[in-house]
Amino acid sequence: MAYKDLRDFLALLERRGLLKRIAVEVDPVLEIAEINDRVVKSGGPALLFEKPKGSRIPCVANLFGSFERMRLALGVQSLDDIGREMLEFLEPEIPTNIIEKLKTLPKLKRLADFLPRTVRSGPCKDVIIKESPSLDVLPVLRTWPGDGGRFITLPMVFTRDPETGARNCGMYRMQVFDHRSTGMHWHMHKDGAAHYRKAEARGERLPVAVAIGSDPAVMYAASAPLPPDIDEMLLAGFLRKSPVEMVRCETVPVEVPANSEIVLEGYCEPGERRMEGPFGDHTGYYSLVDEFPVFHVTAMTMRRDAVYPATIVGRPPMEDCYMGKATERIFLPLMRKQVPEVVDINLPLEGVFHNIARPQGDVRPLGDGPDELYEDDRRAGQVGQRAGRLRGGLAHRQQRGPQEGRGRPGGPAGRPGARIGHPGLRREARRGRHPETPLRGLHPPLALRHRHVPRDERPGGPALEGIRFLRGSGAIARHYLAKQGLSL
Repeated sequence: MAYKDLRDFLALLERRGLLKRIAVEVDPVLEIAEINDRVVKSGGPALLFEKPKGSRIPCVANLFGSFERMRLALGVQSLDDIGREMLEFLEPEIPTNIIEKLKTLPKLKRLADFLPRTVRSGPCKDVIIKESPSLDVLPVLRTWPGDGGRFITLPMVFTRDPETGARNCGMYRMQVFDHRSTGMHWHMHKDGAAHYRKAEARGERLPVAVAIGSDPAVMYAASAPLPPDIDEMLLAGFLRKSPVEMVRCETVPVEVPANSEIVLEGYCEPGERRMEGPFGDHTGYYSLVDEFPVFHVTAMTMRRDAVYPATIVGRPPMEDCYMGKATERIFLPLMRKQVPEVVDINLPLEGVFHNIARPQGDVRPLGDGPDELYEDDRRAGQVGQRAGRLRGGLAHRQQRGPQEGRGRPGGPAGRPGARIGHPGLRREARRGRHPETPLRGLHPPLALRHRHVPRDERPGGPALEGIRFLRGSGAIARHYLAKQGLSL
């Protein structure tokens, strides 16, 4: 079912006993974060702070801080259901006759129903402030003692590509510098950062709109790892099974969800950077100070009875962990479509979705030399016996004949486990430059991004106790430990 807005979701949580109201005054500086941290780690409910100190706008936190609330937010009994349904839309059956063509029409109609649509106005326009808008009215949190200031932590940042007009919505933290400017934490690989660089190269300001609070499907979609050309509002429409209504901003040519609680309108000036941070991050450590673009507020709009949503990140488990697990389950079927050897994957909460992945995969050897993903040398012979399962390998060997083996024991030329083709040809094939070498089953990105780490070179220490570098021979992914000092 689709929630009309954030308060519709809050009402459901309250009916089910999953929301706690705090009627006493609580300071947004450190106090709200401390209470939230204890509640999240004890498996507690969402928290609605009705009287945050210094603001008349209530603050809600821990909205998605459990698997139950995450499922409720997306309206499903199991998060895996979303991925399976998504794959059905992306993999339609090819009709072979008129009857089958007619059968596909309802599915196409449903897909069209998910597209966002523009409306003339919406609840986010109840209050419009163009003269002297001020961020001081918001209960923006400072979450950790070493933070560089207050941060907006659940913003949905909308921009458009200056060249193509394609819309992007991302979730990037925003440090409040003063009552009319914030930092814009765009890492260089983010789509918003790409839009900013294009505008900067043209010597133009980049119009930006920041929506704070919407229905849960829209809020989740802003955090989803979608390709650059996919509109996050299309994903939100798919999740909520109804189109997201978008309304044009007052001072910038950008649209935002009409049911937003609060909207900040403004721009980022080309060439302007400012030091942002530090920030107590989801790894349990502070992100360092660095330069980022500056967002200038030109207008604010909001609902008459707006609610300010926030999230607190830190040492797991925290609220963002459950959002990350939703991403894991939703996008697993698509990952399996791209990499068929993947059977399942577990991104543990303790790995904060960057450092550790525990895959379950089909047994298929990858690559050659230092790019191989074996647990250790002694397993190479075992894996070599299964080399015939590499799709297209036998046909290629018959075409080119056995080559001189090199690398691990257990795979001499012309015997099970032998290398297929010349090493240079294999590398060229991975780059797509040699049509004779079959690529199916090789999966170049995985093979090229990782290197084998000899056992005596593997880092130790308490932080890595109990972590295995690879689960079994022939696996198609390995544990990510970059932040533990491992070079990948």
